Amino acid sequence: YWGGWGGPHYNTVKFRVVPDPDRAWRLLQRGEVSFVARLNPRLFAAASTAPGVRTSERASFQTAMLLFNTANGPMKDIRVRRAVQKAVDYQGLIKDLKGAVSPASGIIPEGLMGYVPGRVPRQDLAGAAELLTRAGYGPGGRPLRLRLTYGEGDTDWHLLATKLTAALKPLNVTIDARAMPWTAQWEQGKKRGQDIFVMYWWPDYADGYSYFGNVFQSGNPPVFNLTYLRDQGLDALLDTVPELTVTDRPAAQRVYEQATKRVLDQRAAAAIPWVVNYQRAYQGAVQGYNDNPAYPDVVFVYDLRPSG
Repeated sequence: YWGGWGGPHYNTVKFRVVPDPDRAWRLLQRGEVSFVARLNPRLFAAASTAPGVRTSERASFQTAMLLFNTANGPMKDIRVRRAVQKAVDYQGLIKDLKGAVSPASGIIPEGLMGYVPGRVPRQDLAGAAELLTRAGYGPGGRPLRLRLTYGEGDTDWHLLATKLTAALKPLNVTIDARAMPWTAQWEQGKKRGQDIFVMYWWPDYADGYSYFGNVFQSGNPPVFNLTYLRDQGLDALLDTVPELTVTDRPAAQRVYEQATKRVLDQRAAAAIPWVVNYQRAYQGAVQGYNDNPAYPDVVFVYDLRPSG
C-alpha cells in the first residue's frame, strides 16, 4: 500500500505517555524521545531556539470546547449557562497562551465549510452577574458550586480552569476543577457526572459536519454529545447537511450558520474559547516531517528519514 521502502527509514515506533510537558521536554533535550506533539508556550519558545531541535507551528482544525450540562444540575437553567459563557476570559486566554491558540469564531474552525466569521466571543462579567442574579445566584444570592473536568497534564486547560475560577469567584460561584485521565473523565461524562466537560474536538473527516453530528446532535446514551442536548429543531437542520453539502453548498453553509446560532445563542450549550495552533518539537536529525491539520496528532513515519 505504501509502495515499499527506499533509502534510510525508521523500522520501529515506540509511544511513551508523558503527561508532564516539562518532563517531555527534558526527554527530548536528552535525545531519549524524537518527537513531542505538544509543548506549553514557555517550552515551545525554548525549543524554537534550542540547538539540535526543530519546531513546527501551524493552525489546526482542533477546537477547544466547554460543554455545559443541559440535562440536570444548576446548568440546566439556561441563565446559568449563558452566565458561564460570558465569564470566560477569551481575550486573556489568547494573550496568555502566547501563540499556542487562536480566537474561535463559531464552532467550526476557519478553513472548513461551516466556519462563521464575526463571532469571536468576548468576556462580559457584568452580563454574567446579571444573569446569575436573575437565576437566584450571584452576589448576594445563593452560592453556586459547579464541577468542571478536564484532561490531566494539559497546562492550557489548567490555565482556563484557573482563570474561570478567578472570574466567577466574585460572582459567588465556586468552580470545582478536576484534572482527570481522559478515560475516567469520559466515563464520568457519559453518566452526567459534571456541570462543565472540557475537551478538544477535531473532525474525523475534514468536514464541519463532524462537530455538530458528533457533539451536538441528540444521542442516547451519550457518546460525545456531552451537553446532553436534545433539540429536535437542531437535529432536523443537521439531517439536511450531508445532502446539501453535495447539491447546494451555499444552502449547507446557511444551515451551519443557523445551527451555530442555535447551539451557542439560543441554547447556550457550550463555550468555544480557542482553536489550537499545533506547536511540535522534534529532533533535528528527523527529516521529512509534515504537519497535516486533517490528521491531528498523526506522524506519518513512512515519510520520515533519519540523518546523522
